[in-house]
Amino acid sequence: MRSLLKKIKGSDFFKVFRLIKKNKKMCSLLVGLDILFFAMVYGVNLSILRIGERAASMGQLFFMMALNVVLIILFYSLFKHAVMKIINSFIEKTNLDFKKFWKFLSLNVMISAVLLVIFLIVEPSVNNLFKPEYATNVFNGVIVVLFVLFYLFINTLHFTFLKEMKVFKSVKKSYAMRKRNYLGILSGSFVFFVAFYLLYVITALVAGAIAPSGEYAQVGFAHAYGLFLNVLMMLFVYFLMFFNRIYFRLVVEKR
Repeated sequence: MRSLLKKIKGSDFFKVFRLIKKNKKMCSLLVGLDILFFAMVYGVNLSILRIGERAASMGQLFFMMALNVVLIILFYSLFKHAVMKIINSFIEKTNLDFKKFWKFLSLNVMISAVLLVIFLIVEPSVNNLFKPEYATNVFNGVIVVLFVLFYLFINTLHFTFLKEMKVFKSVKKSYAMRKRNYLGILSGSFVFFVAFYLLYVITALVAGAIAPSGEYAQVGFAHAYGLFLNVLMMLFVYFLMFFNRIYFRLVVEKR
C-alpha cells in the first residue's frame, strides 16, 4: 500500500502540482499573460467586426476576416512562445528570448492550414455520407474526436519544437511519441472532469435548497445561478488548460 501511494505521489500528475507550488510567481505571470492574450484577441475581434460592418464589398469583408485570422495566429504564437519558455524554466535553465520565434510562427501557420483543410474535407464528407437528421450529431462527434487528437499532438509538437527548434524534425518526433505518454494527460483530465461534476452536483443541491419561493425571485435566482455556473465552467476549463500545459512539458521530457 505504501509503495502504491509513493508511486502515485511520484507521478507526473502530482509533479505538476509541485511545480506550480514551487513557481508561484512565474505561474502568476502565466495567468497575466493569458489574460492579456484574451483581452487582445477580444479587442481585435471587436474592432475588425465593427470595421467589417462598414465594408463596402465582399472583397473588403473577406480581407478583414483574413486579417483577423492572421492577427490571432500572430498573437497566439507570440504568447504561446513566451508561455512555453516560462514553463520550460520550471524544469531547466531557459533563456527567455525570441530568437526562433519566426520559425515557431511558421509552424503555427502550417498547423492552421492543415486544420482548415481537414475541416473543409470533413464537413462535406459527413453531409454526403449521412442523412440530414444524423449529419449534425456525427459532425459534432467527429470534431470532438479530432479536437482531442490535435490538442494532444499540437501541444506535444510545440514543446518538442522548443527543444529541437526545427519544424519538420519536431513534427516527426511528436508523431513518434509513445501513445501511453498521453494516458497521464487524459486520465488527469478525467479526474478534473469528475471533480467538476461532483462540484456541479453539490452546487445544484445547495441551490435547490436555498432557492426562493416567489416567482420573480426564482427568475432572478436562476439567472444568478446560471452566471455562477458559467464562471465556474470557465475557471475549470482554464485551470485544466493551465495544468495540462505543464504536463505536456513533462511528457516531452520523458520522450
